Amino acid sequence: MGELAHAPAGRAVILTGGRFRTGLPGVPAAEAIWIEGGTIRAVGSTAEIRSRAGTSGGKPVSLAGSCVTPGWTDAHAHVLTLGLTAEQVDLTGAESVAAVQERIRSHLAERAPSTSWILGRGWDQTRWPGGAYPEHRDLDVVTGDRPAVFTRIDGHAAWANLAAMRAGGLDDAAPDPPGGSVLRDAAGRLTGILIDAAMDAVGRVTPAFEETRRRDAVARVARRLLRHGVTAVHDMGLTSGDAALFERLDASGELGVRVYGALLGTDPGLDRVLAAPPRRTEGRFELGMVKFFVDGALGSRGAALFEPYCDDPANRGLDVTPLPELRAGLARVVDAGYQAAVHAIGDRANRGVLDCWEALTAARPGYGAGRPAPPLRVEHAQILHPDDLDRFSEMGVVASMQPAHCISDMPWAEERLGAERLAYAYAWRSLRDRGVVLAAGSDFPIETPDPRYGFFAAVARRSPHDPDAPPWNPGERLTRAEALAAFTAAPARVAGHGDRRGILAPGYAADLAIWDRDLFEVPERALLDAEVWTTMVDGKVGWRHPGAPFPPLHEVHE
Repeated sequence: MGELAHAPAGRAVILTGGRFRTGLPGVPAAEAIWIEGGTIRAVGSTAEIRSRAGTSGGKPVSLAGSCVTPGWTDAHAHVLTLGLTAEQVDLTGAESVAAVQERIRSHLAERAPSTSWILGRGWDQTRWPGGAYPEHRDLDVVTGDRPAVFTRIDGHAAWANLAAMRAGGLDDAAPDPPGGSVLRDAAGRLTGILIDAAMDAVGRVTPAFEETRRRDAVARVARRLLRHGVTAVHDMGLTSGDAALFERLDASGELGVRVYGALLGTDPGLDRVLAAPPRRTEGRFELGMVKFFVDGALGSRGAALFEPYCDDPANRGLDVTPLPELRAGLARVVDAGYQAAVHAIGDRANRGVLDCWEALTAARPGYGAGRPAPPLRVEHAQILHPDDLDRFSEMGVVASMQPAHCISDMPWAEERLGAERLAYAYAWRSLRDRGVVLAAGSDFPIETPDPRYGFFAAVARRSPHDPDAPPWNPGERLTRAEALAAFTAAPARVAGHGDRRGILAPGYAADLAIWDRDLFEVPERALLDAEVWTTMVDGKVGWRHPGAPFPPLHEVHE
């Protein structure tokens, strides 16, 4: 454990005696850095920085050989969802239905008797013997008459008990909604598994968490991110109520990390939001994006594919948003000055998004590669048709990808896709070599918010649990410098902050992470053991490990 130390930026500080990984292509490493007023004043050799900062009154601090990187940005995550998992049943890593049932029993035993809903997330049938979906009866035996809903690890399927389905108005005659699927058994009865849009039936009647618990959830996640060196996050699925909460936290100075938010394209408040310009502030929260969904997820077989799933020959995935509707939505968003982001995982889904964007930019000069307008973000871009790789570059489309998904999906992805399609899955190198901007994230809580895991996945492309295993399609790996840029400079650039965040350079915000080892020099496996000594946001210490071998930097400012 470590300690939090929120302190004003105050006087200048000169950091020396470390290895500074700046993120600048021309000056990738430095010996010292001068910070003052929350801003980096200079980066260079120790002698140069001491000379230039000599009249600032700044106190030199030796970092005892630590490694300093820009603060990390998670370019695709869900803050409130992760924070509220502490209030729910955590099913992450459960290896069987029996293990799920035991976790539910334990959760209920620790809570006072209640008639409220039982909520949880994290189950993954691909980890279970046989890999089959569970049924509502498996929940009914442990939840009784209390409504219970558990979201799959990917967030694209729900497992509901009978009481929850009844509360949502579902019975055996319920049709599949557009963009969703209600699974049934051989006799036509509901199994309790609801895919994508079908989840809305129970989602509409699930009770919301009150303000206090939501504020606590955000604070809990911010502390966790700062401990891992993460100073900013792109929250990719806000309701207008969520956005209002972040605005209140920012106004009161309670937002510990930077948040660049994306409003859901289905939010009832979308028209009101688009009527005003994007909320660009000097604070830590900005609402600058709108997010749409084209398909579902690979793990729940909702990703939209050109050819059927190898392990489900009658299924080509789900069209969550029809393309004409997507085209209209994208036009509204870009005409209002907001950035558009689209969830697309399957090759058919990605083709559809690119087709829509090509038509839009052709009709609107000023959008596209090399233009000042916000670029389109494709969230995940997981499985691509080879004919579409060049189109990302030609249209200046950002590939917002999550390296950890690759190594999490390795055990079963080939069963879904087959070897031919797998060659164009998680294609980081193929895209980057074409000049496509890669913005890396975790998609937490689907994956851990710890960036070491994603960084390791990007450079090693093998399971961290089996370090001797050969890498999976190793030609798509990134170098460590490229992976660092994907987690730092690229997300800042994509969000329109590339001139003031994401690298260690003069005039940039003093957002940085100080590590106990040089992430560019240690063996791959040792990356997962790296520790953050200190995290700073705007020159303020947000996290300090008590074992750090240098003085507490917040004391230097006093």
